Amino acid sequence: MAANHHEKISEIEARLWPQQDQQNKRRKTILQTICLISGCIAIFMIGILVGGYQPKTDEPTTVFLNKVKTVFEMMQEKWYYHDEIENIDEQLMNNALLGLTATNEDPHTTYLNLEDTDAFFTSIDANAVGLGVSYVKTKSPLITAVYKGSGADQAGIKEGDIIVAVDGINVNELDDISQIQNLAMGEAGTKVVVTIERNGETINYTVTRSDFSASVYGKILDNNIGYLKINDFGSTTAADARGYLDEMIADGVHQLIIDLRNDGGGYLASMQDIASLFIPEGEVVLTTEDANGTVDEYKTNGDRYTQFDDFIILVDANTASAAEAFTLAMDQLLDHVTVMGSTTYGKGSVQSSFSLGDGSYLKVTTSKWFAPDGSSIDGVGIEPDITVYLDEALTSLVYTYDDTQPSEIDTVSYQTMTIQQQLSFLGYPIERKDGYMDQTTYDALANYCLDHGHDFSNGLNQTIYDALYDDVNARYASDITTDAVLMKAIQEMDHA
Repeated sequence: MAANHHEKISEIEARLWPQQDQQNKRRKTILQTICLISGCIAIFMIGILVGGYQPKTDEPTTVFLNKVKTVFEMMQEKWYYHDEIENIDEQLMNNALLGLTATNEDPHTTYLNLEDTDAFFTSIDANAVGLGVSYVKTKSPLITAVYKGSGADQAGIKEGDIIVAVDGINVNELDDISQIQNLAMGEAGTKVVVTIERNGETINYTVTRSDFSASVYGKILDNNIGYLKINDFGSTTAADARGYLDEMIADGVHQLIIDLRNDGGGYLASMQDIASLFIPEGEVVLTTEDANGTVDEYKTNGDRYTQFDDFIILVDANTASAAEAFTLAMDQLLDHVTVMGSTTYGKGSVQSSFSLGDGSYLKVTTSKWFAPDGSSIDGVGIEPDITVYLDEALTSLVYTYDDTQPSEIDTVSYQTMTIQQQLSFLGYPIERKDGYMDQTTYDALANYCLDHGHDFSNGLNQTIYDALYDDVNARYASDITTDAVLMKAIQEMDHA
């Protein structure tokens, strides 16, 4: 591709959560276990523009490129291990480009190779082909969302259904619950039989696999309160949200809870479109400013819903970028908006992704973004109007089971602290949660094992540890009262 035809994509890119850097040391939190039936989807934040870039050809640049070429060739020919590495040329190039973009000042600038680029752009829209449901790992997978227009939605599968089998294969006999995704995946238009349990009855549904977006999900809660969960700001999120909002309006909903927890961002233009669903036309919802002082404004485009009288926006430490920009726009430009939860991440920079002509991209920070009142939350985050936290069993780190860690009485370990949090969440009496295995903790664990049929004769083991994790997961997914933040929002709406 000619140098002056490089594609440019401007973005407000989502961060990599700190806990993702340590996945080799521990497991995810409970809130990170929800999966799409067709594959897990990561969340990013990006917006699209088109432009060009002309590489420099001055002498310093030429000298540098010649040096890179020399080192590249020497590594190919002189390096002792060069014959042991498959695709050595590709690895050397990837390492060189990653090195060029790695800085202490800016963790959001990076080089994306072909594989990374494909994963990145696929993740942004949360698009997939499959049944069109999300589930959580319980003793049997519990469906937590059925996405509008998906094959599962059209077949009649509902939130709260339990997946029993896929094409006759009992999911409880699978080695890993993630294998359900492999069974459900396939080409759009193909069919799969899903056996579910609902209210004690077993039902078979023939589902036609289809494309679907998991970027947004909505439903009506008790007391006719609307609930809209935005997982990320994808290219179809605004249009998909309209489908849920239209149903709410038809049912007379006037209060709306918008859940942005664990929303790391999405397309900047999508944020603009979603803000336009609620904010009057022509309002500036966000401005960007680059290093040269060039300012761009993003305004609402009209056709908003006027039926909603009250809004509560739920946020947490993983709410970032476009999700933060949307929160600020709603809070600053509308009346009757309450922000609830915990302090957000604080991501106020904008990245641009330049196509390098072969399918790879350079993703580089090019500007900062600002709220309607001109403020920046970069590195600070948004302080909610009402601070509410989830139970620590849902948000604390869950470490991978390690049989070398002590679990006897009068010992201390991170595993014991995890167990104490989980037992307390499940209703067992716990006097401390500091990792010290006292008699109360030991007795509570023994009672849990007795209640659930686990052998505790030899103390804690992998089976018991995993079962606790799954049972906490199951309770949170099936019992809305365990979501302290959402329950507080409902309470506030009832008193509005």
